[in-house]
Amino acid sequence: MTIPSYPGYVVAENRDGKFRLTIPLRADHTVLTVLGILIFIWALGEFQVYSALTTGRVPPGAKSMLFGVESRDSANPYFMACALALWTVVGAILIGVFLCAATLKEIIELDAVRLKRRKLLLGMGPSREYKVADISDLRPAPYIPPASPRHPYPVYFPLSFRYGGICFDCGRDTHFLGSGLDEGESRYVIEEMCKRVKSLCAQDSID
Repeated sequence: MTIPSYPGYVVAENRDGKFRLTIPLRADHTVLTVLGILIFIWALGEFQVYSALTTGRVPPGAKSMLFGVESRDSANPYFMACALALWTVVGAILIGVFLCAATLKEIIELDAVRLKRRKLLLGMGPSREYKVADISDLRPAPYIPPASPRHPYPVYFPLSFRYGGICFDCGRDTHFLGSGLDEGESRYVIEEMCKRVKSLCAQDSID
């Protein structure tokens, strides 16, 4: 049964006796379009470089990309093989970024006993589980000023569990949930979680 969700973004539902939140990565359509165009250009270049490697002659359209060098004219006989390897790495990075932007999502499952967090890319990814009894002080994650003005946004591996809009204490460590959530969305998610498992926010009633 689907329940009221944060408008157009966080999907909240009750499934198999558990409360489940699905948080997709919010990818701008313009970003996806640009990435798609770059991948198309990369695919054309990949074909041309592969053709140059196998035939020894670079197609006219690839002259500038390969500095006008043909396999048979290059002083380095492995030039085209190196160029193909480098171009393939560029394509792998572009495709990886596109897949993250288009399919990456976080799923939070909660019942009275356990809280489970999963990061999924193409339906696969790591997960973490916590005992609800060990969780305390569920709250919006504080804003952390950047260490350097040259790097205002921290860079994390997409499937990492080291960041999120919500944090809580478990033992001596602080853990995070809700990648990409702003403060308003984080408070909404916390409110929905507390409705199902009141002990998560029991400290609020004490205050």
